[in-house]
Amino acid sequence: MLGIPAMVLRDHFGFGRKRMEKFTDEVFELYDSYEKDYITLEDLIRTIYEETGVKIEKR
Repeated sequence: MLGIPAMVLRDHFGFGRKRMEKFTDEVFELYDSYEKDYITLEDLIRTIYEETGVKIEKR
C-alpha cells in the first residue's frame, strides 16, 4: 500500500530519490510504532485533524 502515496508524491509533488527514501523510512518507522501498539490509526487521524484541520475519510 505504500506504493500509492509514494506514486502521488513522485507524480504530483516532484519527489526524487532522496526525499522518497526519507519518506519511506519515516513511514516504516511509524508503521513499526503501529505494529507495537504504541499508536493507533485513530490516534494518527485525530492528530492530523487537530494539527491541520484536515479530516481523513473516504469520500
